[in-house]
Amino acid sequence: MLTRIFPIAEEATTPVSESASQMHSRGQELLTYLVNSGILRARQWHDLDRAEQSGLFALDEKTLLLQLQVKDLLTEYQAERVRDRRFFGLTLGNYRVLDRIGVGGMGMVLKAEHFQLPRLVAIKTLTNNALQDPVLLDRFMFEMEAIARLQHPNLVSAIDAGTMRGPQEHDSELRYFVMDFIDGPSLEELVKREGAIEELQACDVIYQVASALAEAHRQGLVHRDIKPSNIMIDKDGQAKLLDFGLARHHDSSLTEAGMILGTVDYLPPEQAEDASAVDSRADIFGLGDTFFLCLTRQA
Repeated sequence: MLTRIFPIAEEATTPVSESASQMHSRGQELLTYLVNSGILRARQWHDLDRAEQSGLFALDEKTLLLQLQVKDLLTEYQAERVRDRRFFGLTLGNYRVLDRIGVGGMGMVLKAEHFQLPRLVAIKTLTNNALQDPVLLDRFMFEMEAIARLQHPNLVSAIDAGTMRGPQEHDSELRYFVMDFIDGPSLEELVKREGAIEELQACDVIYQVASALAEAHRQGLVHRDIKPSNIMIDKDGQAKLLDFGLARHHDSSLTEAGMILGTVDYLPPEQAEDASAVDSRADIFGLGDTFFLCLTRQA
């Protein structure tokens, strides 16, 4: 690793007054940091011959980042973060972050890969604002523990979890947990792209999700947000239910009486009145609405 931290707080743009040698020096320093920190694809970096590596070390920052993308050593998302000096969070535990998949109320979901194993994962992180909200923090922890407990072929699996503290003394912690990466569209995306699904395929998808829900209900969990965007379809046609961020256990007190949670188009009437009192029938309602969308393309 580097003996000193790369100047994260510096401006991303290079001052006009810098000489060519200074610009190249900054490029060398940045490339050294990217290699040693693990942000760069280590396997592919070592596959480059000495001449290619030397050529990259001779570039200024702007040209360097462009070339690293061309050689597939950095993704566009990584390059943008590096350009803006937002290094924190580009590595999480044993994983290097590749891209942002989505953003939600509690945080974001990132695409990442293990440093050594050739495996893609999805990492859910909690935002700094959510960290200050004890209810959202409890929901995040509850979701992480719920996914870890559930074992079913149609449920996304938890792989790892951890916390990281920022480079500055007073930085807050970044909490995250690691899940399977599903290489495929959500059911919502599939219907938008291809239209109504053929009846047998729709029945198969809904059966798979119903099987996953049966396991969750057996363990006392109610999902409370069953909708097409929370169902992923992998390249083999297997459905995966995810996002237990609004789930409740029958003994849970995270949801206050009278609180409304969920997505309006798939919300059962009783959940619209009081989300704290719903049971497994709320999930069945959402699954029925999802089935209707599959067959008709109408929510």
